[in-house]
Formats: sequence, C-alpha cells, structure tokens
Amino acid sequence: MAQIQEYIELARQFNSREFAVGKEPTDYSAVQGLMRDFNPFYNLWKTTNQWHEMEDKWKNGDWNDLDPV
Repeated sequence: MAQIQEYIELARQFNSREFAVGKEPTDYSAVQGLMRDFNPFYNLWKTTNQWHEMEDKWKNGDWNDLDPV
C-alpha cells in the first residue's frame, strides 16, 4: 500500500515537472486505479492478519483483558 502511495506521489512530481517545462502532462490515472482496485484486498489481508494475531488471546485469554473497541 505504501509503495502505491509512493507511485502516486511520483506521478504528481512528474506531472508538475512536465508542466514546468511546457510539456503535456502524462496520464497516470492507472496508478490511481491500482490503488482503488488493490484497497479491498489490502483491507481483507489486514483484517485476516489482525484476526490471526488476536485469535489465541480471544479464545484462551482472561475475559477481563478483552478490549471491546
């Protein structure tokens, strides 16, 4: 996810440099689309990882140690 965000920032920099030299800006909309398409998978993997990390604590830990938030 951080790499995609880095690529979006690089695209902005490239476009600003192209504008500075009077060149027509390149269309980097596919990079934005990549972020949009990847985000649901990222959220799934992140949630699955959190579940995996906490599952043992939920099943075998003390009831009073559970954080409902």
